[in-house]
Amino acid sequence: MDDWPRGYTTEDDPLWKVQNSLLPDSSSSDYRAGPDGWPDYINHECKDSLLTIFIFTQAQLAHNTWESLYKKQLYSKKYKLSVQDLERINWQVIYK
Repeated sequence: MDDWPRGYTTEDDPLWKVQNSLLPDSSSSDYRAGPDGWPDYINHECKDSLLTIFIFTQAQLAHNTWESLYKKQLYSKKYKLSVQDLERINWQVIYK
């Protein structure tokens, strides 16, 4: 990803500190406790039982406030996934 400065880390950007985030070419696993973990969270805590994932470029984050990103819907990609969608893709969301 050419628009990410060399050596950029999540520590360089306060927005990243309060959101779950991943840098380009990285992956993560997030565990949700309980008998049904993620399915329970998605079905009971997420609006319309859909997990929403936003993809932002570093430039979008660097040049906009969180409020501006949210109100103007400035993002590169938005996923809205049900438990069934996630099961179909083996719980892996890949963005390239």
